[in-house]
Amino acid sequence: MTDKPRFSMRTIQQETIEGGFTITTTTDVACHLWLRWAVNKPQKHLIPVLRRGLYIHSDAYFCFTSYQDLEQNEEGDTTTHTFTWLGWEECNVRYFYFIGTIADIEAASTTGYFQKHYWPYPKTLYFNPDPDSGAVTVDGSVRRYRAGLNETWSQIRSRDGMEARVTGSYNAFEIVSGVPAERWLSLGRSILTFDTSPIPKDGITLAVKLHIWVSTKQDFLGIAPDISVVLSNPATNNNLIPPDYRYLGTTPLAPPIPYTGIVVTAWNTLTFTEPNFKYIKKEGITRLGLRNINYDAYDVDPAWQSFKNSWIGIESAESAIEKYPTLEVTYSKLKPTGIFD
Repeated sequence: MTDKPRFSMRTIQQETIEGGFTITTTTDVACHLWLRWAVNKPQKHLIPVLRRGLYIHSDAYFCFTSYQDLEQNEEGDTTTHTFTWLGWEECNVRYFYFIGTIADIEAASTTGYFQKHYWPYPKTLYFNPDPDSGAVTVDGSVRRYRAGLNETWSQIRSRDGMEARVTGSYNAFEIVSGVPAERWLSLGRSILTFDTSPIPKDGITLAVKLHIWVSTKQDFLGIAPDISVVLSNPATNNNLIPPDYRYLGTTPLAPPIPYTGIVVTAWNTLTFTEPNFKYIKKEGITRLGLRNINYDAYDVDPAWQSFKNSWIGIESAESAIEKYPTLEVTYSKLKPTGIFD
């Protein structure tokens, strides 16, 4: 009778993915493997072994009373074996080992058993505003503008807004000079709200980024305006009204992007500094705004020229090309004590 063929496992690696693991193993010979797993810890049995004329309980073997088999992703016999193991939930623990065939003949070899705990953190979530006057959230622009307005810089910065727009592409900010010397015709800002309620209350924020797709920019004023993200406080989460213009913060939550660093027809990313992670609302709505920093937020009069403008335009939640403003949040949770990986 011919002995059954054998294999030896040489390496095992894992990658945590959403809902489970990718397990990759290698073997000394080409074979086809199955990952046999169970939710219950395997039972231990002692085998009597004859040694020097005496039977003693010295060798042990383990068995699963109920199990499932997961076949490797690759077809045929291989020396690298990949398993996509899904269906895990937070804090699941499972036990597994490997069996196989060589040239379709059952191999005598099996491996020792492993135990694995699923801890699906850190996680990265992506949030977009709802289109138009949204169901829950919104994005759009607010500005103080009227034909012939011609106000001082201090006046146009601090008075009530006159327009609000929640449809179509819009200017993240705009600055327009009037005709009389040192007077200004328009100043615009933008507001974005995000439903960040999927982040659990006990989530620990690790990183925050705001991605905006810049479709156009112009600096006829020659003032090199920068841009950053700030807090906002609109009257509602899912619509904008002109008075919301006054309710934007003046402290950047991320280092401003200088005008020369704003890239057109591309994603531009504002990366929050760690002290500002606290403004991401867990189980709630995060309210943000975009505004010019070096002139508007810091109340510095730009160099004036008669009837010139500077702005950057961005794609909105209504964009047909899926270049919506996107808030990216990476968070984790404290791992319970007394667990294993």
